[in-house]
Amino acid sequence: MSTVSAPIYGSQTLKRVLFAALAAGLVWEVTSRTFAAFLANFAPEQALHIHSQQSTALLKLAQMKLGASDDKQARRMAEQALLRDPLNAQALRILGQIADRSKDGPRSWQFMQASIRHSLNESLAVVWLMYRSAERRDYAAAMYYADVLLRTRPQLGSEVVIPVLARIAEDKEAVVAFKEMLSRDPPWRAQFFDALPGSRTSTAASPRSRTERPGSAVAEHKERVL
Repeated sequence: MSTVSAPIYGSQTLKRVLFAALAAGLVWEVTSRTFAAFLANFAPEQALHIHSQQSTALLKLAQMKLGASDDKQARRMAEQALLRDPLNAQALRILGQIADRSKDGPRSWQFMQASIRHSLNESLAVVWLMYRSAERRDYAAAMYYADVLLRTRPQLGSEVVIPVLARIAEDKEAVVAFKEMLSRDPPWRAQFFDALPGSRTSTAASPRSRTERPGSAVAEHKERVL
């Protein structure tokens, strides 16, 4: 009897040990991912030590590297984030900015447009596309991006968006389309007319050549976008 029960007892013990190890592994995986997500926004490097593929931490560091002109590291981290989430709008926008710095026009357009396809709240990409469309005199596209910004980020209106719209409104090639857009009574119509006198005086030059006040919304966005 004892010779038969001993192997059975040993097998049951082994199963318990394996189950306990598996449970401990799952608990650690869940706990580490949760803690890494908690750290991602304010301590991204520590978050990546815990979970090397934490997307928020990767993008936080990528944005920091981009600001420090370390495009190689910024690209690497943004691409890692895209492997985790191929539809991540922020990662696509960062890659678009890097392509723009490299004077790779087609790829910068590709990345920026892909970014806003996945999230219109990625305002830096929308601002970039608005400026570039206005420069190309593609006013239909510029007005579309301006409309998106005024609906999603109205605080950017008076300094970032409305100067571009005011410039478009003064171009005879665009005035009909512009009036048609206003006739649809967009929610920002009153904001546009309230800001128009100041906007006209600030748009003698193109959106990229205007002088912005240090620390203003225009300066902040153009420093990051252009």
